[in-house]
Amino acid sequence: MSMLAVVLAFSTIADVRHEESGIAAGSAGGLILFVGLVLTTIMLAGFRWVGLSRRITRSRSEYGEGIQIPTGRVGLVTLSAMFIGCSMYALAAVIASYSGLGSKLLPAGRDTETGRTYMVILCVGALVIATALLLFRTSTVIGIYPSGVSRDTRKRVAFSVRRFETFLSWNDIDNVVADETVVNSGSSAIHHPLIKLQNSSNIPADMLLKFDGTDEITLMAKLFVAEPNTLLSLLRFLKDNPDQRDIVAQPDAFELLTPPPLRERFRAARLAKKAASDA
Repeated sequence: MSMLAVVLAFSTIADVRHEESGIAAGSAGGLILFVGLVLTTIMLAGFRWVGLSRRITRSRSEYGEGIQIPTGRVGLVTLSAMFIGCSMYALAAVIASYSGLGSKLLPAGRDTETGRTYMVILCVGALVIATALLLFRTSTVIGIYPSGVSRDTRKRVAFSVRRFETFLSWNDIDNVVADETVVNSGSSAIHHPLIKLQNSSNIPADMLLKFDGTDEITLMAKLFVAEPNTLLSLLRFLKDNPDQRDIVAQPDAFELLTPPPLRERFRAARLAKKAASDA
């Protein structure tokens, strides 16, 4: 894969030197798409949480002082860039085809009117999806305080914003449960981690989101900038140790979410997999 990226990069440079700007733009779009696919694969493998994110910061709110963890931006930006790159490539392929250079961007035998039509549909479709991803998006911030846990979600629909804010006191949280949602992708399945905060009192229906229940809220752990297992461990520790909850109000509390080294995580994953297979 890295060799393909190098080839695309040199192809783009060569095209610019020959003043074939359309071919260069198409090659650049293909390179963006490829790099996006590589980054997506890396993130799905769990490498997005290598260290402590700088976006985990202190929080001062009506609930007191604590730490806040926002959802990540890399996934949305990467996915949008991939569709924009795809659109660039398709548009350049159409322009190059009409200029007599279609064979450089279109597969052999596809430099036809039908091939150009498919590229136009691909260009428009990819651009529409990229625009929709930016206009219709959701962002969430988790706040962890000595008094409890807050979840502030904002759903953006075009130029309007709907806000869903929920706060659970530690006294009302019965359990912190690790769960997952499985997305089947062809022959493989992708496991996305969830953290469920089970509550002793009912949550208002207008504050519930997807995967929530009337007596629990669900944190989509895969979306946040904190490593899921580290976040889960911190929540469980605070739940089980009421006398230690003030640690999240300390100036350096965000360091509590520093993930363990990758070697330890890989070892833990192997042991968990072995235990599951033995069972």
